[in-house]
Amino acid sequence: FAPGKLPAGTTAISYGLALKSIGTLATDDYSVTQDQVVAPPSADQLVKNSSFESDTNADGVADCWIRGGYGTSTFSFQRVADAHSGRWGQKISIDTYASGDRKIVQALDSGQSKGGCALDAVAGTQYRLSSWYHSNVPAHFFVYVRDAAGVWRWWITTLPIAASSSWSQTSFITPRLPAGTTAISFGLGMTSAGTLVIDDASAVLM
Repeated sequence: FAPGKLPAGTTAISYGLALKSIGTLATDDYSVTQDQVVAPPSADQLVKNSSFESDTNADGVADCWIRGGYGTSTFSFQRVADAHSGRWGQKISIDTYASGDRKIVQALDSGQSKGGCALDAVAGTQYRLSSWYHSNVPAHFFVYVRDAAGVWRWWITTLPIAASSSWSQTSFITPRLPAGTTAISFGLGMTSAGTLVIDDASAVLM
C-alpha cells in the first residue's frame, strides 16, 4: 500500500491492519519502505547551518541563529518540519501586533574567523543575501553590521517582500558595507501579525 505524500508538518507515522467486519485476522512481519528520499539540505559555504538542520541545545532555534525583535506583540518562534530542503525550517508567528518586528537572524557574535557564526566582512564590499520562505504577510530582510570595536548595530530593513503561499526564494543585494565593518548578520522577519517560515539562507560576495 502506498499512502502518497505525507501531509505538511508530519514528524512520525503509525500503521497496522484491522477488520471492519465479523471475522479473524492474523498479521506478522511488518515492514516500511521509503519510496521518496527527502532532499538533502541546500548548504551554503558562507552561512553556517544555512538550512536550519542542527539544533544541538534543543531550544527551538537552529544553531547559529537567534530570535530577534522589539516592540509590542504576542509571538512565538518554532523549529518546524516544514522545509524547502532537508527536514527543518524556522517559523515565526505573530498573533497580535502593535509595534516593532520579530525575526530570525544569524548570531551576533565574534564572527567565523574567531569560531563564531556571523559572516566576517570587509568594508566597501557587497553581498547578495537570499532565503527561501513562505508567509501569509509581507516579510523583510534585516541586516546588522559589526564595527571595529566589536559592537553590533542594526543597518538595513528592506522594503516589504510579497507574501507567498508556497516556497519562494527572495534575494537582496546590499549597498557597500559601511566603513569599519568587520562582520554582517542577516535574516528574515515580519512587521505585522502573521506567519513566516524560512529555510536555506545564503550569502554571496559580489
